[in-house]
Amino acid sequence: MGAIAPPDVDQAYIDGFSEQLDKFELPIEDLRDEVETYYLNLMLNMGNIAAANFLFFGIEMIGVILMFRLSRIGFVLYAASQIGLAFVPPVFAGFGQFGTSVLVATLIWNLIWVVIYAFQVKKFPKL
Repeated sequence: MGAIAPPDVDQAYIDGFSEQLDKFELPIEDLRDEVETYYLNLMLNMGNIAAANFLFFGIEMIGVILMFRLSRIGFVLYAASQIGLAFVPPVFAGFGQFGTSVLVATLIWNLIWVVIYAFQVKKFPKL
């Protein structure tokens, strides 16, 4: 995939990661290989993930500043960036069963915050 990987993600690091993962029991043991592949893909795609997160956090910051100024478009930017941030890890690490579980958990958490802010947006002045 041509990802920009940190220089210290070499075979020794990957072997150490596998050893650490083997020390713990997973709730669903059949997912062990998928979890390992998911996190290895995250490590190997760290540069791409950082760039995508930088983009979405920038959009989110602009949205929060605009919401602070009581601008409704700020909420739209904030909500869109939350959705984008939720999709970053599965896009780069895979949409398997574990990746989908991470995506769903992240979307639920982000949805809570979006709903909280949505109740406040009703009080913003209409332009």
